[in-house]
Amino acid sequence: MATYIISSHGEANFDRETIVPANVSVNFYTPFGKCLSNQEGFLLQSAIVNPNHLNANAIIQKYPAKALWNGPVQKAPELSLTADWNGDFKSGIVHAEQNRILEVIGRNKLLTLTGALITIAKDAAALNQPAVVHCLFCLA
Repeated sequence: MATYIISSHGEANFDRETIVPANVSVNFYTPFGKCLSNQEGFLLQSAIVNPNHLNANAIIQKYPAKALWNGPVQKAPELSLTADWNGDFKSGIVHAEQNRILEVIGRNKLLTLTGALITIAKDAAALNQPAVVHCLFCLA
């Protein structure tokens, strides 16, 4: 199974739905409208990328997933993903095991969660693997 992380800011639109493709599972770590601090997001991202690290289990237990969406499914809300305007962290999509950037979410780029999941599904299909996605968001 290929592991991906989406780190970004953004906004939830409850009038629209996110499309989760087949063979994609999406973990959310905060309720919509809540934020992970940069420090919490960094710790969680590090634990996901390196699950064999001494502190990884404790961090994952401290910050468990709050919701799981398994594709194929359509669910509200649709999420617009944006860059971190303060420049405290780089927003984007990474393949965790390969430490490979799939897409950078820059200040002038608008990306929906549906678009991000389609990009991830295509990448995972090229690897002949299902995808698990970890969403580390700060959504207004």
